[in-house]
Amino acid sequence: MTQMTYYVLEDGSGWKIRHDGNDYTGYSTKAAAVRAAISTATRWVRNGHNADVQVQGPDGACKAEWPNEPDPFAALG
Repeated sequence: MTQMTYYVLEDGSGWKIRHDGNDYTGYSTKAAAVRAAISTATRWVRNGHNADVQVQGPDGACKAEWPNEPDPFAALG
């Protein structure tokens, strides 16, 4: 089973998603980038794969925001 990780990172005055070596820019807020990353990761999980979303914190380190186990949809409310 393939593991896909989506990183939400600061990008100047905005935010971006990094996935598989590609950057997807243009998110004005952290929340918007996180929502987009979770949405994409959710589609991946629904296709039978593993996915997670890691978010860069104030210290520069990335921490899990949305793991797909044990209940990947709980974070969506």
